[in-house]
Amino acid sequence: MEFDVAIEINASRERVWSLLSDVEQWPRWNSSVSSVVKLTNGPLRVGSRVSINQPKLGTAQWTVTELDEGNSFLWRCIRPGVTVSAGHYVSDADSGSGFVNLRLTVMQS
Repeated sequence: MEFDVAIEINASRERVWSLLSDVEQWPRWNSSVSSVVKLTNGPLRVGSRVSINQPKLGTAQWTVTELDEGNSFLWRCIRPGVTVSAGHYVSDADSGSGFVNLRLTVMQS
């Protein structure tokens, strides 16, 4: 099962990346996230682990599998019976604002 959501944000691409990659701040602007705790010190990088709590979904641990600084990161969560991959992509919108795309893939294990 795949989901793809995109939105233009009235801010520079650099600002959008700054907010998106600062995952511990997600609960401040994303109502679908209750809490985020980085389990790996330092900036987000390949191998970073993050614990995310979401209403109705509980807590899950995500591991960054790819990172293109300033442009995108992908991470994966493995839970009993399912593997979820999420890609977060930032690009320039035609208007000069930032554009964010989220691609979520859910696979039964």
